[in-house]
Amino acid sequence: MAVGEMVEMIRIRVPGMVGIYETSLTATLITFSVPASISAPAAILLRLVTSVFDIPATGTPYTATGAECS
Repeated sequence: MAVGEMVEMIRIRVPGMVGIYETSLTATLITFSVPASISAPAAILLRLVTSVFDIPATGTPYTATGAECS
């Protein structure tokens, strides 16, 4: 996951960085002998979970400004 985060820091003109993180994470997992049939869905599922369920570990949702929602 760290490799994917590092790749996301590179300025690439792709809207929302769609596919960049997934491709780098899949390539990293394949490098560590994880089959492509497992690593690609795992990368996509991880992206879905981290974007849809973007709630801190405390369980308190925050607004875009960082203020707690009531």
